[in-house]
Amino acid sequence: MKAGKIGEWLQIIGSFGVIFGLILVALQIQQNTVLVRAELVSNASDAWINIDASKQSESFASVLAKSIVNPQELTTAEILELDGYLFTYIDQLDRDRDLYDLGVFDTPPESLVQGSLNDYFGNEFARAWWAETKWKFTQDIVEVIDKEMQSISVSQDIDYIERIKARLNNKSLKKE
Repeated sequence: MKAGKIGEWLQIIGSFGVIFGLILVALQIQQNTVLVRAELVSNASDAWINIDASKQSESFASVLAKSIVNPQELTTAEILELDGYLFTYIDQLDRDRDLYDLGVFDTPPESLVQGSLNDYFGNEFARAWWAETKWKFTQDIVEVIDKEMQSISVSQDIDYIERIKARLNNKSLKKE
């Protein structure tokens, strides 16, 4: 009889051990999911930083400036360089949308586009590029970009540069 009771207790303890083990596995899976999501967000952030960093080389800054001020004077090589730059931007938006769809990002794609599109499409070259290239992207990202682009002036980039130059040239401006 004592052996039977000991066996029952061992079976109960074993069952608790299994349950405890399953709880630990579930917690590890949850922790791993959080870490994977954090890594995806970090990778996305790094990708945005790399896009912005590409504008900081002297040669690309010149190409970007020409695309804003004198887009008709761009060489074929410069157009291809800008093509890669703008393509990377749209691909990043598309990737962020996928991460949103997976539940990794809380920010809807429309907000991502609203927060960044004016940094890329406030000039004639970018608009012409988009008109010739948008067929290569998914319909939903095209619709979001087309909608948001309506609120961005085609002269936004040049106007921005001119306002900065005017501030620099205006001696009467007070420090803000």
